[in-house]
Amino acid sequence: TFTVADTFDLPGADGLTGFTETDPASGAVWVGVNRSVLVFDAAGKLVKTLIGKDLARDAAFDAQTGRAFVVWQDGGDLSDPANDNNGTLTVYDTEDFAPAAKELSLPGNHSQSGAASLAVEPGGATVF
Repeated sequence: TFTVADTFDLPGADGLTGFTETDPASGAVWVGVNRSVLVFDAAGKLVKTLIGKDLARDAAFDAQTGRAFVVWQDGGDLSDPANDNNGTLTVYDTEDFAPAAKELSLPGNHSQSGAASLAVEPGGATVF
């Protein structure tokens, strides 16, 4: 059976929301907004803001390793100095939000080609 334990409103944010994903282990809600990921605990309190150089577009969680995988997508407009036409994949520890692996550059991953998405096999060894 499925039972809703609690609900809360996510605060509004300036900009486009790229994703909303829930960490199945902790119930924390991760929200990608522009070049940031806002992490709320299960009660709706903001506990961390992760800043990236690209647009936060998707997150996936691996319960076996306790890690969150976030794909950041370049804006694709090379007239904007913030864009370089390359996205990024980052891996965070879900306990302290520290980077758990070296960032991986994703050449040519930009929003002009459509929205990026992400999936992780159990154990985190394979990322799609």
